[in-house]
Amino acid sequence: MLSKTLGAAVYGIDANIIQVEVDCSGIKTDQDHFHTAGLPDAAVRESRDRVRAALKNFGYDIPPTQITINLAPADIKKEGSGFDPPMAPEPSLISTARRISTPIWRASEIV
Repeated sequence: MLSKTLGAAVYGIDANIIQVEVDCSGIKTDQDHFHTAGLPDAAVRESRDRVRAALKNFGYDIPPTQITINLAPADIKKEGSGFDPPMAPEPSLISTARRISTPIWRASEIV
């Protein structure tokens, strides 16, 4: 399942809109496969642990599965943990955890 949310990358006084695309295979695997693409720095790549912990604390249990997150456009460097909020409420992640469809964030930008 693919879903998209908007976020922002701030550089000085400029802000760039970043499209956060999340794809969850929905197939349980033995190991966790969480990949982030789109020129992320180390803090953004480490978001898998923060996002899983946040969703677990809200009562969502995401089983080990193939999760791919793309941060577009790819030519802008993404830095820091500011991309965790746009990744966490993604309908793909929540529907993988609860097997429900939650389209409430489709027209939102999360900063």
